Amino acid sequence: MNNIPLEKIKNDLIAIGVKNGDLLYVHSSMKKVGMIDGSMNDVVEVFLDILGDNGTLAAPVHTYSYVGRDVPPFNREKSKSECGIFSETVRNFHGAKRSGHASHSTAAVGRLAAFITEYHDPGSALGYCSPLHRLYRSGGKILLMGVSQSSNTIIHLAEFLSDVPYVYKSYCEEWGDSTQEELADGTVVKYKQKKYPGCSSKFRKLNDFLTDENKFKKGEIGNSESYLMDAKYAVDAAIDLLMKEPDYFLCDHEKCPCCGPRRELLKKMGLTV
Repeated sequence: MNNIPLEKIKNDLIAIGVKNGDLLYVHSSMKKVGMIDGSMNDVVEVFLDILGDNGTLAAPVHTYSYVGRDVPPFNREKSKSECGIFSETVRNFHGAKRSGHASHSTAAVGRLAAFITEYHDPGSALGYCSPLHRLYRSGGKILLMGVSQSSNTIIHLAEFLSDVPYVYKSYCEEWGDSTQEELADGTVVKYKQKKYPGCSSKFRKLNDFLTDENKFKKGEIGNSESYLMDAKYAVDAAIDLLMKEPDYFLCDHEKCPCCGPRRELLKKMGLTV
């Protein structure tokens, strides 16, 4: 099978609705997109060419550097993204900025890169003025390139903004309640978190409620099924669901270390049956 030309990637992005001047946050699986006829830097350049001088490209560069995980402390300059090769390429791209949260940092390139990444509260992955909250408030878009809603971190923002009670419960006992960061002088500091992102396996249920074709579009990028959505539209829809059913996005997998305890918490509070 022939490699996918960069021109096809560009045409696919335009067809799904990526435009000049967009503030675009990309979750991706390049394995699903397919082998590209070019480097990952070339792929990022394709995005930047479409977005133009007034656009901004952002991506999750999460490290999940919790004290209880067997991973090094977060280092803002050196820690690699655990979100795939595209996000790691954005992190290393010339002129890229990175936010400072030890678990859920964001990298960005373009006009609003500094605005998106600055002043990220180290104790709040997705709180007010976090990168994704700024994207939500600023007319940003989310592109799921070869991944489903279960990779869409901004739905955690809906959990945070709706203040559903389980966000105050850590992901699991093993990870603990604090992140850790290595500062420039080698000192390691810990940050007790205010709220916690959890399991996202059921986020794909949101698709059934995103019915506005002007704000939620399905298309193909390379070989991958992909989705482009207005960030505020998606978050507001998720908030509406959570206000009606606080456990709507919790999974029922027996081995999930997160959702079982969170569901029990809601039951004890009389918020679910």
